[in-house]
Amino acid sequence: MRTMPFVRLPAQYMGSGPYMFDIGLEIYALFKRHLFKSYSSELDSLDTVLRVDAENPSLAQWHESGLKRLRLSRKYRYVTVDVCFQNFEYVGVSREDMRKLMLERIWEGIELCVARIKKDKVDFKDEEFRVDLLAARFEIEAKWCLGQPGSP
Repeated sequence: MRTMPFVRLPAQYMGSGPYMFDIGLEIYALFKRHLFKSYSSELDSLDTVLRVDAENPSLAQWHESGLKRLRLSRKYRYVTVDVCFQNFEYVGVSREDMRKLMLERIWEGIELCVARIKKDKVDFKDEEFRVDLLAARFEIEAKWCLGQPGSP
């Protein structure tokens, strides 16, 4: 029996802005609601790891932006990618714009992980996963009023 969703959102926020953590929690709540099935007999999770620089440049920084370090481990039964944000990407940016950026980068990370799963010929219920992922995306984009759900 699953105790966590297939798509997870571990994070290291490093003292980032006040709404970064809240946005991550909102997205994770959707994963819990829509992606709680097992989509693979070989993998337990697809992890999009958020790595967010500190708002204050004198504090801890990742100094990276975009998608980094794609890894697949059959032994430990996961596929993961780091979804990185530098402080200049969110300092002074509205909550709505940050939602769009974070959501888009997470979707890109998920797509990158799925491509790796396919490349490595891992057992994966792609169609079922995509239906559930699209349901999550429609819900969050409608809730956040981000325009046409599922559009770039």
